[in-house]
Amino acid sequence: MEPIIILITILSITASAEYVSYKDYKVLEVLPKSEKDVKVLNDLKFSDSQFDYYVWSEVVSVNRKVKIMVEPKKQATLQNYLSTVGLEGEMIIEDFD
Repeated sequence: MEPIIILITILSITASAEYVSYKDYKVLEVLPKSEKDVKVLNDLKFSDSQFDYYVWSEVVSVNRKVKIMVEPKKQATLQNYLSTVGLEGEMIIEDFD
């Protein structure tokens, strides 16, 4: 009887998990060259837009590459923002999915 209860529990948990597609999400790599750059990236990391941009680096510091995943509808916005603040983002993954 216990194996059946365990199996039902596992199936119900699996069935309730929502599939998330990362199709067309891109990953950029940015190299902060100054403390100003570090502040800009940390501001991005902890801003309200954090759900549009996923900064993968726990610690952002000078001369340490930072990877940022961006959803398709926000790619141009992120590229424009980086350009405006004097940072360059190199595309390292074209389609994360």
